[in-house]
Amino acid sequence: MREVEEAIATLLLGDPSADTAAAMAVCREQEPVLWVPPLEGWYVTRFDDVRDLFSDPRTTADPRAHLAYEAPVTERGRHWVGAFPFLSEDPGTEARGRVMATRGLSRQGTTRLESLVTEVVDEYADAIRDASGVVDLVAQFAAPVPATVVSRWTGVPQGSDEAQFRELAHKAVRGASPVLTPKKRRKTEMAQVALSEAILELARKRVADPRDDLLSDLIAASGGEDELDEIVRVVVGLVCTGAETTVRATTNSVRILLARPDLRKRLVDEPGIMMRALHEMMRYEAPLTHMARFAARDFELRGKRVRKGQLLLLSIQAAQRDPSVFTDPDTIDFDREPENLLAFGRGAHYCVGANLAWLQLDCMMRALLGLLPENARLLEDQIWWGGRGVLGRVKTLPVDFS
Repeated sequence: MREVEEAIATLLLGDPSADTAAAMAVCREQEPVLWVPPLEGWYVTRFDDVRDLFSDPRTTADPRAHLAYEAPVTERGRHWVGAFPFLSEDPGTEARGRVMATRGLSRQGTTRLESLVTEVVDEYADAIRDASGVVDLVAQFAAPVPATVVSRWTGVPQGSDEAQFRELAHKAVRGASPVLTPKKRRKTEMAQVALSEAILELARKRVADPRDDLLSDLIAASGGEDELDEIVRVVVGLVCTGAETTVRATTNSVRILLARPDLRKRLVDEPGIMMRALHEMMRYEAPLTHMARFAARDFELRGKRVRKGQLLLLSIQAAQRDPSVFTDPDTIDFDREPENLLAFGRGAHYCVGANLAWLQLDCMMRALLGLLPENARLLEDQIWWGGRGVLGRVKTLPVDFS
């Protein structure tokens, strides 16, 4: 048990830049369903369990089912943040939100959205194409691209409004985490409320003056003005669930390719394998390392008694390194078949924005491969990390272009 305790300490409190494969393997092999007191929840690491719990009727994605759930403290917060169009177990809410999102996202395959993604990627790529010295690829590329795509697609005017939208979106995405401190949760709630009300104001304008954008599409395909609040929640949900995955996946992929010149060269030489390579890099280094589920009732999992309302923290990272499913899982193999990826969830709660994320990732990585100098060097020791262990994330990615 001592080995498991040390592994958990490494995973949750250790250096976020460290290779945690060995620690994950200890948990996966010895205690695949482990109660972790600091989390007040179960840590689940085997592929089969993680995959099945995504759609297990004994669990729910609705955070209100959590024993430690704290409702928004303000009336505005309860109105906007207390409803969950993609996670709620309220009858009809989940289906209604997804139907709305699907109507808007049905245009993802059109020339309009593809052109928008290309336009935004080129805009930010051109700004750093001839840069010299150190460039923070998170602040100057990975973070603003998906936020700008969503803001322009939604119909936010370019300029100061777009900058404000990006800032609010950046603050709001943290709301998906089940392990925020009360202080961070309040800040996130305020950002989500401000973002919702800004989108509502824009939606009211689109009722009177429809445009060629997502809000107008959603209004036209729904009950119009009577469903504006739900439309706003859908848009905020897309912002909060889609942007963060794209940012982290891009950041992780760049780190991998700069550390492995052989893989980078192969992608340059064989651009046709890009999507398979992206799948493999997302398997090897999951953009969202964990996803939360909550017990909808008491049940038993691998001999452990899970109580109603308890948190189950599903380790996507550990599951995607499970040797019972993936041969030589700690090796990056661009020839591996892109199967069993859990990075976007599974089943009823599969990410509705996954196709948009893939479109952006493909375009962003091709642009970066074309602009990074051959001798570009990642300053690994200067990366700023937010959080500890596998719950941490890269907040800056300093790359020396000179």
